[in-house]
Amino acid sequence: GFISAQTSFYTFLPIYLREDLGYSSLATSGFLSIAQVSGIISQPVMGFLSDRYSRKAVILPSMIMLGITIFAIPFTTNINTLLTTMMLMGAFNFPLMAIILAAALDISDDDVPATVVSLVFGATVVFSSLAPGIAGVLADTTNIKAAFYMSSGISFATAGFALFSRMQRSIIQSVE
Repeated sequence: GFISAQTSFYTFLPIYLREDLGYSSLATSGFLSIAQVSGIISQPVMGFLSDRYSRKAVILPSMIMLGITIFAIPFTTNINTLLTTMMLMGAFNFPLMAIILAAALDISDDDVPATVVSLVFGATVVFSSLAPGIAGVLADTTNIKAAFYMSSGISFATAGFALFSRMQRSIIQSVE
């Protein structure tokens, strides 16, 4: 789910920044880089929190924050607000795959970790491959902001799925 949101969002973000907001290629790449850097910084923290408390305790708020920040992008009008939104989005977006993989490994048998990882990645590629095309149709028939709203909606729907999914408590917490 969140990969569908991510691929749609990142397909249309550079177009939006260049064509709708008029940023240069350098500024556009700077916005994308700031999201990456904040994700690099937050990933070990989010991983620690998911180990300490639970996968769901990190995945659920991260998906909600991802949805909020993606939804907010079309409403950000100045550079400082856009930078802050991009930093927050990256901080919650990039750690998600590692934590989702950890959650999948938590509920799988110990003798099939590579199979589980490959199935999770395979499923995300299959399902996320359609999302940018659908977002493109929405953008062409309405406006580019519809791609962000769709991505945000996917993120919120994934949060709803995470809310009701079966995720084990972390290993550290279950030992204490």
